[in-house]
Amino acid sequence: MKQTILETWTNTVNIFENANENIGLDIYNELVLLYSSPDRVFHTFEHIEKMLNTLHTLFSIYSFTEQEKASAIFATFFHDSVYNPSQHDNEYTDEEMSASTAIRALKKMGITEIHVLDDTYRLITLTGIADPGPTNLLDKIFIDANRSVYGIDPHKYLNIMYSIWAEYRNMEFEVFVRLRTDFLSLMLSNNSIFYSEYMKQMFNDQAIDNITTELNLLYKLSAEDLIKKVEGYA
Repeated sequence: MKQTILETWTNTVNIFENANENIGLDIYNELVLLYSSPDRVFHTFEHIEKMLNTLHTLFSIYSFTEQEKASAIFATFFHDSVYNPSQHDNEYTDEEMSASTAIRALKKMGITEIHVLDDTYRLITLTGIADPGPTNLLDKIFIDANRSVYGIDPHKYLNIMYSIWAEYRNMEFEVFVRLRTDFLSLMLSNNSIFYSEYMKQMFNDQAIDNITTELNLLYKLSAEDLIKKVEGYA
């Protein structure tokens, strides 16, 4: 039976003997409010839930300890906890600040296992454009879960793409196009969008097609076109 997103959170917190479930629930509710912010269009709890679904599939294919799974699940919940697409010149990246937010929250709940804290922090920082790349299988499946959106049906991807664009509506147009094309081009420059063999075989070709389509649209996009495309999403 498929777990709800709250059940996934609660079950993960309860893996840890010293974790305080009540504090954990408070933090979960704070995350719900955070991801429900009106400026979020794509980076919502729906995105978190879809990532978790992909993770659960990959957990069933590859072998991990319960605490490794917990680290990936916590990283999923927190990886976009700090998200400011219009602010791109901060001293610390959104990923670094999200990772720090996660560690404070885990410690507040009573989760102090060093390897869990380290794994959670590292996984979150891997979601940025300047990530150093995966060093182990846990890294690979976490990045793949985060990128799984790129491998969906092309018609659904267009809607996702416009929702992502809508989050940049307050950014200078030329900066938005540069940052988005840089990010997508970097993914295409690798041999594969995904790292795990399962995701490569199942979704890599479609992801390449979707990213290529988006890049072609961005290269021809005008500021006026952007406003029209994201109308209804913003």
